[in-house]
Amino acid sequence: MIARARPWRSLALVALLVLGAAPSAHAATVLVSPAITAPQGDSVGCRIVNTGTANITVRIQLMQPDGDDYFTDNNIVVRPGQVWTSGVLAFPQIHAYCKFSGAFNRAYVRAAIHVYDIGESRTAITAEAE
Repeated sequence: MIARARPWRSLALVALLVLGAAPSAHAATVLVSPAITAPQGDSVGCRIVNTGTANITVRIQLMQPDGDDYFTDNNIVVRPGQVWTSGVLAFPQIHAYCKFSGAFNRAYVRAAIHVYDIGESRTAITAEAE
């Protein structure tokens, strides 16, 4: 018996291996800050900085410890060099953390939760998201 070559099988196998090894261009990155407590009357914000050279699109959420959100801002476009902050006034005192998600490279983003003491006109707490 003579074995016949089946080039289509080899080609299909190569295509499968190449496609399977290719990284996803739209893999979601998720950064989460530590939880903080903001006293009544202070503002709480989720801040993201784009240090890269291309626009990024991000979903920003201020989350309660039980997983519910205080707010969600979807499809925020942050230009290179731009700082974006989404926040709320703490009334009453709130416990929260920030969650940032999107198809961006974490190497070109700085993200944090911050509390601004309105009475003292200063940032009281900043905690970086990882």
